[in-house]
Amino acid sequence: MKFTKVSTMAIAAVAFAGVAQAAPSATEEVVIGGLVVPECSFSDIDPLILDLDIVQTATADGLELIPETTSTTTDFVGCNFIVGLTMTSLNGGLDNVFGPTVFNPTIFTNEIDYQMNVTFEDVAGTEITGFNSKFFGPGDERVRGPYGPFWSDLTVTVTTEADLRPVAGIYFDINTLRFGPVL
Repeated sequence: MKFTKVSTMAIAAVAFAGVAQAAPSATEEVVIGGLVVPECSFSDIDPLILDLDIVQTATADGLELIPETTSTTTDFVGCNFIVGLTMTSLNGGLDNVFGPTVFNPTIFTNEIDYQMNVTFEDVAGTEITGFNSKFFGPGDERVRGPYGPFWSDLTVTVTTEADLRPVAGIYFDINTLRFGPVL
């Protein structure tokens, strides 16, 4: 008999627990969020064509290069996260790949070094500058930064530096500017 009584009580307890009671109020949190992806952009930079002038100088026995400067300002450069600026030189200077062979490298050259400045302002108003190709070999790169999020005008200026007399020809280099994550 005790066994039957215990079973009956257990069944009654299970049936009683199934009855729901209403609460006077309820609270639920709603999480609202969004994702802003990292983004950097700048306008197209026009090619920098240097007007390289050669003159006879009174102090030298031959022709020398007159340093020329050219610059361009793009509409903007901007990044919405902390970035570094990487500058990569294809040739490490202005190279004359198709020019005549240099037989006397103490007087003539097939390469013209240059100073390249990239100027913009970060959010703190700090002006950023570039690099000198004298210290670079082909494919070398330099990284500057980190810089906080910014939106600024971008100016690129190139100034040639000739220590020797350049031989006739077309001189060129390709410099790649990249704003991206600081590694």
